[in-house]
Amino acid sequence: SSFVGRKKELQEIHVKLQENPNKLFLVGMGGIGKSELTKSYCDIYRDCYDIMLWVSFDTSLKKTIVNDFAFPIHGLERGDYPDDDDHTYFLRKLRVLNEITDKRVLIVLDNFDVFEDEDLDRFCKGNYSVLFTTRYREVCNDIPEMEIKEITDENELMELFQTEYKKNLDDMALEQVKVLLNTLNGHPLSIRLVASAMKSNRISPEKMLALLNDGSEELKKKNAKAVDMILGRLKQVFSMSSLSEEEKNILKNLVLMPLRGIDVEIFYELCGFDDYDLIDGLIQKSWIVHDSANDAVHLHPLIADVMAEELEKDASCCDTLLYSLGEEIKVLSGKSFDIKRRYFECFASASKKLSNSHPKKWDVMWGYAKMIFELSWYDEAMEIIRELLKETADLTNQLTMINKISHGYCLSGRSKEGIEEAKKGLKLVENIPLENLTNEQREQRWN
Repeated sequence: SSFVGRKKELQEIHVKLQENPNKLFLVGMGGIGKSELTKSYCDIYRDCYDIMLWVSFDTSLKKTIVNDFAFPIHGLERGDYPDDDDHTYFLRKLRVLNEITDKRVLIVLDNFDVFEDEDLDRFCKGNYSVLFTTRYREVCNDIPEMEIKEITDENELMELFQTEYKKNLDDMALEQVKVLLNTLNGHPLSIRLVASAMKSNRISPEKMLALLNDGSEELKKKNAKAVDMILGRLKQVFSMSSLSEEEKNILKNLVLMPLRGIDVEIFYELCGFDDYDLIDGLIQKSWIVHDSANDAVHLHPLIADVMAEELEKDASCCDTLLYSLGEEIKVLSGKSFDIKRRYFECFASASKKLSNSHPKKWDVMWGYAKMIFELSWYDEAMEIIRELLKETADLTNQLTMINKISHGYCLSGRSKEGIEEAKKGLKLVENIPLENLTNEQREQRWN
């Protein structure tokens, strides 16, 4: 609803995607509007494609594509190929993908924020069309790129501001807004949040301009980069936004959720929230991105960066969410694929985004390892478990985790390695009298 202008860029994207190769990188700083531009392209040119698949990039192409939840191909599932490691299954999916697609299939890889990927050339040889959004200029590939720059048209900037502010401006206020827009360097996300904060807090253009200039001067003295200037402004806007504690908690919890979004009702259930007006208000103020098609919400990556710092200051605010995810693992057996997919993505995202210093980090990683173990991704699960094993001195945990690794080897057809792993666990307890072991430790010793 707040997308304006960019007609020239939309036409250029379409022309480039019709050429050979039908792949394109949209490059630009965070918050410049790459994802919104891509959404608008998908809407305007939807009749030019038979299928569109929007995928949030996750660390690497291989990891993104082997994830059947994020990158589904009907009739092809990882569980049907238990002997496939990640690389083998990745090649299998690419082969099938190339067989069933042509240029009228558009894959959007959003937030492809890496400087290089070892599988990029292989992935880009497919018949399908691909549109990447990225903050980093790709230098190791021949795929064309298009830089998305700030908005410079004064009328478009004012239109973008008014989509959020929606108040009449007299001549003096109008001139101050023009100066304000120039100060924000045509950065769409900053403009939307500043306009929203002005409206909700009744801050005049003159006062907002003064506040932003004070913060900018401090950053300029530190020779801050452009992206740091933007982050600094967003932190300023957040600090003056007068959001309630409940609204701030929603934002801090949402930072742990997948960038591709989470259903509002599921998110509220996990967090124990009950007032839907609060999240509706945050959507209206542009703090949260909402997909009305499936009622899913997520944070813009730049907002997520700001909220991650806030979460560090208030680690306990996400306790309910993390506890709820842990409880969901216990009851997922027998649930539908779609439900498993949703909770898997939540756990995967939380495990990645929680800082290493967070008191619940170890528990979340252990839960994540158990979840992917249940999905038969044994090698990945065992790798995580080995790292966690190094960080615990608790005997029960050690025995449980060693048995899990041993079990993983056996289930993946490597029984000799499984037996050797089991021996390591037995060695920890074989000289301890049974009466000195807890019931759980005795059970693990027997296992």
